[in-house]
Amino acid sequence: MNLPTVFSSTDLELLHQQLEALRQAQSGRRRLPAALWVAAADLARIHSPSHVARNLRLSYPKLRQQMDQSRPKFPAAPDPVRFVECQWPPLQADPMDGALFVFCSRNRRALKCLVYDSQGFWLCQKRLSSGRFAAWPRTAGSARVALSAHQLLTLPWVRVPHLASHVMARVARRIPADWQALYRHPVHLLESFVDTERFAGTCYRAANWLCVGRSLGLGTKSKPGARTSIKDLWVRPLRKDFRAKLLAP
Repeated sequence: MNLPTVFSSTDLELLHQQLEALRQAQSGRRRLPAALWVAAADLARIHSPSHVARNLRLSYPKLRQQMDQSRPKFPAAPDPVRFVECQWPPLQADPMDGALFVFCSRNRRALKCLVYDSQGFWLCQKRLSSGRFAAWPRTAGSARVALSAHQLLTLPWVRVPHLASHVMARVARRIPADWQALYRHPVHLLESFVDTERFAGTCYRAANWLCVGRSLGLGTKSKPGARTSIKDLWVRPLRKDFRAKLLAP
């Protein structure tokens, strides 16, 4: 039997098949190849260590140790403000207008993203443990690409069923602790506005939010007589007794 020497670091099912073939061929309790542990560590960063350890029947502590040992070393990020001053003029785009700047390394193994969110700059980086980013503009004319919000959420490598409601449910679970830590005050109800001229609020409905009303289109900062778009008001209770908590003196 030809035993695998290169192990998949992107497909959990394939790595499971490779590992089972290796176990059947080996006699007794022999040490697994280091390359297999590296591939398992890469998958654990995608699917969570407990899920990978359970599916591959690997030692959870050893898998976490391998993840720490193979963690990529990232260089210190440059100052975001200076980074913008150097990079945005050639692209003829203004970061203050909501443009998202994405830069790729020459070997196509790392991406760096820069965006301004009205409070400051976000600078993040993703470096691949193996493989390269293939879909990247190769000519100067294709350097600027317009993407909508839903296109950013449906990139080829994002594979989560019911992604919108999944993300909103995770945010709803996370907000209470973050709010309490930041403002030292509990939050019992979430609210959000949906522009009815552009969206139907489908993801809110799928995430069990409730539509409780509609705005008059007057806005909060508009001049007298000015009109804004009509918006639906959606709410999501975070606890069953939210009414009593909100009405309490």
